[in-house]
Amino acid sequence: MRTDDPNLRTYQDVVADYRQRHAADAEMRMFGNPQQTLAEAIHPACRSRIPKKRSRGLKRHSHQPLRAVSDEALEEAASRLQAIEVEITVAADFAAVHELIEAAIANISRIGELAVYDIAHRVGAYRGLHPEEIYLHAGTREGTKALGLPANRKSLPMSCLPAGLRSLSAEEAEDLLCIYRKTLARIHRAAGPITLTSS
Repeated sequence: MRTDDPNLRTYQDVVADYRQRHAADAEMRMFGNPQQTLAEAIHPACRSRIPKKRSRGLKRHSHQPLRAVSDEALEEAASRLQAIEVEITVAADFAAVHELIEAAIANISRIGELAVYDIAHRVGAYRGLHPEEIYLHAGTREGTKALGLPANRKSLPMSCLPAGLRSLSAEEAEDLLCIYRKTLARIHRAAGPITLTSS
C-alpha cells in the first residue's frame, strides 16, 4: 500500500499514476499461456509464484506471504481445483469460476478472500475470463470505504465508482483500491459524494 501522495489531486491522476507504476500484466500473460492445459495452469496459479521484475525466475506473490499461507495449504488448494477441472472448464464467466473456486478451497486453513480471488483471477486468465465487478477483500474494502461506498458485500459494480475511475477494468480497480486507499480517501473528502450512473 502506498502512502498518500499529495501530488495526486484527482481520480484521473490516481489512474495515471497506477498505470505508470503498477499495471503489471506480465503475471496475467504468464497465467494466460494457451500452451498449458487447465490442470497445468491450476498448479502455478495456486502456488502464488509470479515473475521477478528485474531477474529471471519466480517469487512468491506478496499477497500470499509464507508467514500467512503455507505451501501445504496452497498445494491442497491446487489438488482440490484439479479435482473440479471439468466444472472450471465449462464455467461461463469469471463469476462462475470464482464461485467454484471459493466453494472448493475457502475452508482450507489460512485461505481467505484474497487468496480465493487471486487464484480465481489467475485461473480465469487461463480461460480468458476476467472480472466484470470489483471483488472485495480486506484491502479493497478499505479502498471502498475510503470512497464512501458500501463494503459489506462480495463484489461491487464498476458503475459505483467515481467517474474518474471508471476507465479502469474491474481487475485494475481491485488493485488500485487496495494500493491507493489513503489518497482516495483524501480526494473523496474534497470531491464530495459520488454520483452514481444507471450503467
